Amino acid sequence: PRPRPPEDLALVHVPFNFGHTIEKVGLFGSGLAAMAIWESVQGLEDESLGGVARQWAMLETWKQPGGQVWGHLYPELHEISNVTGCPMYFTPGKHWPPALADTYFKGKQAFGMLRDPY
Repeated sequence: PRPRPPEDLALVHVPFNFGHTIEKVGLFGSGLAAMAIWESVQGLEDESLGGVARQWAMLETWKQPGGQVWGHLYPELHEISNVTGCPMYFTPGKHWPPALADTYFKGKQAFGMLRDPY
């Protein structure tokens, strides 16, 4: 089968398996400039930034051409799960509210990464 383009993919973040690195490179690219932007957006989790709409506007201005917003950079995934008590980006998708899961995953191929700790 043909590889799917990035806009047809949805990252399933598996904690401690390079998920934040995939999120960063998918949105900003790599290199020193991307790292500087990454450090700037770490404040996205801060509620003082004016909510989800403002967070999306900031991401759109910093996004590289063709960049994708995945995992903890996806503003709506900062909602705390009633099931796990964790942010949605650390919560298995089966425990997400249906509307959120539909928005994040609909029509996309879910992917994740597992590393061998040895």
